[in-house]
Amino acid sequence: MNFYKQTFLILKRDLTLEFRQKSLLFSMIIFALMLQVFLNIAFDTDMEAMQKLGAGILWIPILLSAMLGFNRIVAMDKENSVLTGLLVSPLDKGALYLGKFLGNLVLIFIVICISVPAFFLFVQQPYPNSLGLLIAVLILGSWGFVAMGVFLATLAQSSRITELLLPVMLFPLSVPLFLGIVQLTEVALYPSIEMSQNVWLILLASYDILFTIIPLFLFDYLLEV
Repeated sequence: MNFYKQTFLILKRDLTLEFRQKSLLFSMIIFALMLQVFLNIAFDTDMEAMQKLGAGILWIPILLSAMLGFNRIVAMDKENSVLTGLLVSPLDKGALYLGKFLGNLVLIFIVICISVPAFFLFVQQPYPNSLGLLIAVLILGSWGFVAMGVFLATLAQSSRITELLLPVMLFPLSVPLFLGIVQLTEVALYPSIEMSQNVWLILLASYDILFTIIPLFLFDYLLEV
């Protein structure tokens, strides 16, 4: 069985389980919408101040909803020693990582498709300055955060304090990603903010590629350490 077929089988398995139960997806969507409403109420301010807060209000529900997905990975694979069974199988461990990464990315894109329109509705934002840049940032930012989150969530499964250990490892490593997505989101949303986009786009793309390739090739080794 080749690498891509193994990846597809893991992706199909995870999405089939999730769409059959729908509990995680509904939880992520509801959580993101509730956060959008809460942040809108908490930061109900003028447009000038919103230019400094808008990027954070847009991204916080998405990133925290993704954390729910990472914790669900841990809980689901711990049941009946599912991860142990996958590890002792002849399955390529890189395919295991890539399948789980793509499955979580699909869920996050679904959340984005609901959360981002809710942001413009609740905060009463004008049409973004650059819709193309905003879409690119949403894709690159989600990709990088999910790639790192799935990798660390799987590695942390052997710990008894997985839920605590995951954010402790994930958020410090994600600081360059957060800086990039906040800066580029501000440029995409507001025409009055001008800064160089290329440097931040290169940073996001490099981060995404780096933290996708490293787990892909080292996943098998790191799981055994």
